[in-house]
Amino acid sequence: MAGRVLVIGRGLAGSMAALAARQAGAEVTVAARAYGRTALCSGLIGLAAAPHPKEPLPLDAAVLRLLQRNARHPYGRFADPVGAIDEAVRLFLDATGDLYRHPFDPDSPPLQFPNEIGTVTRAHLGPVTFARLGRPSDGEALGIVAFDDYPRFRADFMARAWSAFHADTGETQRFKVLRTTLNSEGRLLAHPVQAARLLEDDTVLTLVAERLKRALDGTRPPLLIFPPVLGLTHPDVAAKLEERLEVPVREAAAAQASLPGLRLINRLTQALAAAGIDLQKGEVAELDTPEAGPLNCRLRDHSGQTQTLSADAVVLATGKFLGGGIVARNRRFSEPIAQAPLMLGGRRVEEVFMGRLTDVDFALPQRFARVGVSTDEQGRILGIKGHGLHPRLFAAGQLLADFDPFMDGCAEGVDLATGWLAGRSAALAAEEVTA
Repeated sequence: MAGRVLVIGRGLAGSMAALAARQAGAEVTVAARAYGRTALCSGLIGLAAAPHPKEPLPLDAAVLRLLQRNARHPYGRFADPVGAIDEAVRLFLDATGDLYRHPFDPDSPPLQFPNEIGTVTRAHLGPVTFARLGRPSDGEALGIVAFDDYPRFRADFMARAWSAFHADTGETQRFKVLRTTLNSEGRLLAHPVQAARLLEDDTVLTLVAERLKRALDGTRPPLLIFPPVLGLTHPDVAAKLEERLEVPVREAAAAQASLPGLRLINRLTQALAAAGIDLQKGEVAELDTPEAGPLNCRLRDHSGQTQTLSADAVVLATGKFLGGGIVARNRRFSEPIAQAPLMLGGRRVEEVFMGRLTDVDFALPQRFARVGVSTDEQGRILGIKGHGLHPRLFAAGQLLADFDPFMDGCAEGVDLATGWLAGRSAALAAEEVTA
């Protein structure tokens, strides 16, 4: 009889835990109240950042630097962290299909993706539709498409900003801005979903392509970079534009209110369904963790109705402050579902003023970002004295302690690797119960 695993949270870490547990033979249920942080992410997959942006390192060297600076980092749970990341990435790529670039090469340094705030983001994986910057093209300008009714994408500023990233080499990439509109009514589009919905309409897409062909006036730039709005549920918008324009078409990497983040969470949801994983929507009100027998939680849906979910093992992938995995209220920090102790640098964080954990210079590491739950080598949640809180209770992703997802450049990497680990471990623990 297959063991039952309950994953609480459906972001990147929760999805990976559910898929890994299912792959290991468990019956899996995912309970979540919302999409989580993943729906807001840029779509890029950062695994580990180099200490200096101008010193790109292959993954093994970047991970080694992280662990040298912080031995408590979640990657330190693995005997072979790069091997674990590689396994998790392969599962992720299988789940997301043609959404991301294949294959993944851990021996290569991170790629450079121009983003919509005018800088360049380094990441190890990006959607197939995202533009990448390499060496400047020989004398040819790359095109940047500006939709005048979508003012959020500041093409003129980005043309100047992106060219500056090659200034230290003595080479600069030239850009040419091409202007058009998305709608004929003259109304401004405030949100990327509005722009994406219009581009999924073949009539609108054809009109946009015709206007851009006139603007190109017979020229064929090496690349056309669009705002990150090339479709939400239709993944072929970029390919259709490329066919009509006869020019390679890519998107800038996203920033806030990310459409690629929604694409990613939609694809992961499809992968969960395809794997036969049960998705329950609602908020987990409490978790009962008896030493013997099933672990039970009460799930309250949006109408206020409650039901009890039972499992042989549970994975918490509830995020940090944004996802509600950690609550900071009236100087008190808590993990609300399992009442797991929150740790920072091996010490418990229970009652402290948030300002003491915050640096006024936001370019510096923030201690509050490192508050979280500690786990052992199997992803099992640890209590205050370093013993397992419960033999069948695991955690993954942003909920974990002792890493800064942004300063370390590893937010998605930790989600992938620890989700994969917790899911496999939970499946094994559940199987032992039912054996």
